[in-house]
Amino acid sequence: MTMNTEAVTWEEAFGTTPVPQSVIDTVAKSARSYEKRVVVALTNNSRIVNPDKTIRDFEDFKSDWRYDRSIHGTTDTCGVCNKQPIKENCVLVDDHTKEELIVGNVCVHRYIEITVDGEVLEGQKKKEYLAGRMSEARKKFKQEKWAHDYPAAMTDLLLFEPWMTERRSKRFADRNKFMDPTLASFHKAMTNRLTKHGFPGPKLWGQWDIFMETAHDRFRAWEKHLVVREAEAARRAEAERERRAAMAAKAAEMRDTWRTEAEEWRVKVINELGGFTSWESNMIVRVVNQWKVSGRPTKHGIGKFVQELDDRVLLAKGELELNDEAKEADTILRSVPLNDWECGFMVSIRQRLAIGRSLSDKQREIYDRIRAKAV
Repeated sequence: MTMNTEAVTWEEAFGTTPVPQSVIDTVAKSARSYEKRVVVALTNNSRIVNPDKTIRDFEDFKSDWRYDRSIHGTTDTCGVCNKQPIKENCVLVDDHTKEELIVGNVCVHRYIEITVDGEVLEGQKKKEYLAGRMSEARKKFKQEKWAHDYPAAMTDLLLFEPWMTERRSKRFADRNKFMDPTLASFHKAMTNRLTKHGFPGPKLWGQWDIFMETAHDRFRAWEKHLVVREAEAARRAEAERERRAAMAAKAAEMRDTWRTEAEEWRVKVINELGGFTSWESNMIVRVVNQWKVSGRPTKHGIGKFVQELDDRVLLAKGELELNDEAKEADTILRSVPLNDWECGFMVSIRQRLAIGRSLSDKQREIYDRIRAKAV
């Protein structure tokens, strides 16, 4: 049997048996620059017989195979070098028979011609082209795997958003902060990543796997706790409304009393003291208005002003016991000859010291000068 006859016989058997060694030897003569395993593998997977029943050259039937696409996520055996397993798989297509052959990325780069836009790629261009196609295949595989494993991921993120991004209550000083910053950050990262790429990166993917093991149970527990918290918030709000209503009712009852007290105080200080500065007159009006609404002012500067006028009234009536400094000022006022300005000044100083207020440096200087006259 001739080699051509052997090849035809093998081909008619649809390649169910290995190619005869004599045929491989003949093919190898036209493929001296290739490794033997490459020649054997491609010979077993290709159309090696011409229509005239002669054996085709290696370069001839190798060119039948066209690079079609890259696939990721499966392991196979390379149809060119028989390496197993290969992770970066490329699919070659015989356009005549429509058969496909899985080949490793490296073998495609080494042995299969690739033409793009009429240009035969070689060297670095070919390497970069295959790397780009493999990157696309890897991305597509991850998108499909993510869609298969978690088809409702975006729906879950929308469902979990109130829980994952919950902020602290207004009752807390840091009310603008998240209840769980780690959970809120994870929600943001997942949403941004899925919106932009359609699948998470390796780290986020692993975190999502762990998160989804308990996510729905934790979310349902949060919903139950939220109902309890809302009921408690409603109870506190109702208690606050009742407290405010009680205060308003009490204030309404007291306003008649406060009006009477305010008017009596205004008449008292005007009749007993008089001679107010414009600032003091304005403050008296302010005190009366506030007193009528919320009772006698006791806080801040306005409360001190009310107390000071009350002390001045007692002083004017002689009902306020003088302290040592005020007694000294009163003695000077009574025993030392003073002009009208000095007399008015000492009256003011006696009053100031009697109600416990301190003197400014300038007042102290003048007071010491007048006191020196008594020595």
